[in-house]
Amino acid sequence: MSKELQIALDGLRRERTEAQHRVTVLDEEITNIERALTRLHPEAAATLVSQEPKEFTGALLRDAVKTLLERATAPMTTRQLCDALLAGGFRTTATDFYMVVYAGLRGWDNFARVKSGAWVYKEGAPARSYVDEKGKLVPQTKSKARAKGAER
Repeated sequence: MSKELQIALDGLRRERTEAQHRVTVLDEEITNIERALTRLHPEAAATLVSQEPKEFTGALLRDAVKTLLERATAPMTTRQLCDALLAGGFRTTATDFYMVVYAGLRGWDNFARVKSGAWVYKEGAPARSYVDEKGKLVPQTKSKARAKGAER
């Protein structure tokens, strides 16, 4: 029986080594495509955020998002943030990680949206706030739905 377990263990280790090699090859291919994209479309380079592999393993979601947005040279969409988090080793069991990140961004202080719908880190910004093109906070106005709810 222990010989069977040893054979199974050796097989799993071999599979792990092969998978790690595939990840390394994929990382190289991603880097090459990012470089080509940067050469072809310099404006797209602003949204590419370089990070060390597995940087966000064990990180709190809010801290990881803050780090990404502080490093970014342009606002990032929720999808870009999700992709960068997962590529950086952030682990989640959420069935809809996009909505988890989106809900967090809307509820956390210091995260604000720009007109395009992308996000920036803005110290002192209350939850659900917006910034204009110059980075200044836009005063919040009550939505019609909230105003109706308040009347009831």
